[in-house]
Amino acid sequence: MLAELLSQLSPYLILAPPEPWEAEFEPEGARLLVHALLGTIEPHEPGQDEPRWTASNVVVRFDATEPFPAWPVPGEFVAITLTAKGVCADDWRWPDPTHTHLVPPSYPALLTRAGAAFAYGRRDGPTASVTVAFRSAYGS
Repeated sequence: MLAELLSQLSPYLILAPPEPWEAEFEPEGARLLVHALLGTIEPHEPGQDEPRWTASNVVVRFDATEPFPAWPVPGEFVAITLTAKGVCADDWRWPDPTHTHLVPPSYPALLTRAGAAFAYGRRDGPTASVTVAFRSAYGS
């Protein structure tokens, strides 16, 4: 299970739903990805929030008003998010050809090896987050 892998690899708090879905992922690839993400964290100052992981069950529905191809692709996913200072410098999305230049260079290979369906980074002042979504083992 993905949340168990995170708890083995990371000293930070992990928030997850009571019944997280199983995810389709490649364990060694996911381990390498988690280590790479943890390596981007800058030390936090006293009074700042500590880095944290969240795991979520996510359903993405097809939106007929969006231009094709849709991003992210519709389906059921388990998403993990690392929120911390320094975890990303720019907003980016993967895989998305319009954001290729913003994705950190090592991420596409790591995301592909881990079995990620999509990922994105968001910067909000001094903190940022990276979310990686894996297909649910149960659904679409």
